[in-house]
Parts: sequence; C-alpha cells; structure tokens
Amino acid sequence: MKNVPEINHCIPSSNAFWCSTCYAHTQWCSSSSSETTSYRCRGCQASMFRPGQTLPWMYVLCGKALVMVPGGFLAGMDSQLGPFCVAWGGFCALIGGMMLYHCRKWFAWTNRQRWKNPTGLEQEALDHPFQPSYEKSEDFDGWAGQFLSDLEVQQLHEKHGSGPEY
Repeated sequence: MKNVPEINHCIPSSNAFWCSTCYAHTQWCSSSSSETTSYRCRGCQASMFRPGQTLPWMYVLCGKALVMVPGGFLAGMDSQLGPFCVAWGGFCALIGGMMLYHCRKWFAWTNRQRWKNPTGLEQEALDHPFQPSYEKSEDFDGWAGQFLSDLEVQQLHEKHGSGPEY
C-alpha cells in the first residue's frame, strides 16, 4: 500500500464520510445488507457518518421538538392533541438530540480547521496517525471519489497502480 498525498483527509467536507473518533475523513470499509450500507473507519473501526446528510435531519427533528413539546402543553394535557404533541415532540427530541450529540464533534472540528491556513492543514494531514493509503478496491474508489472526480481517481490508479485487481 502506498500513501496518497493527493487527498487531504483533514479538510472538512460535509459530503464526505467522517470519523468522530479519528477527527478526519478516514478511509472506510463498507458492509451492505439488503436494506442499508454501513461504513466503518479503517483506523479505529468506529461507525462513520456523512454530515451533509445528517445535519438537515438533525435540524428538522430538533426544530419539531422545540415546537411540538411546548405546543402540546399549551394545547392542554386533557385534550387529545396535547399528549400526542408532547409524545411526538419527545420522540423527535430523542432522535434529534442523539444526532446533535454526535454532530457536536463535527462542529468543533470544522471550526478549528477553518482557522488553519493551507500549510497548517497539510501539516496536520501529514502528522495525523491515520494516513490514507492506496489500494485498488471498490471501497478505495468510493472513498477517493468523495474528494476527486472519476477522471482524477483513474489518474490516481495510473500513478500508484500497484494494487490487486478487484
């Protein structure tokens, strides 16, 4: 396996899978079932998420909770609408709160990265305990494709091209 300096995994991208344990867009291993695909960090085996997909849901669920719970109490607990609103708002608060709990690291990391210059980001990527490494696999293509175009991924294969066929 060869190091891949063309991709800086320490530059925030909300459309790329991110590991909240490693604080980077680390390479991942995917596993699929009939209904879903899960992504695990290659560095620490933690579950990864794509902030660009998670954040809108978090905002909607937390917003619903902020409206539904007080609305339910204002409607009155003796009416049919009040307990329903409180229960539904509580459910939204539970799910949205879990998303907020996991996204807080993303917010903190992106704010820290925003203040660094390109040289600092490059140095952080080089010093990071996880270093992206080249391999010829579908998981690598999917990971690299988050940062590069299809043509650039193909050029990466031509440049590093010593991995096994998949």
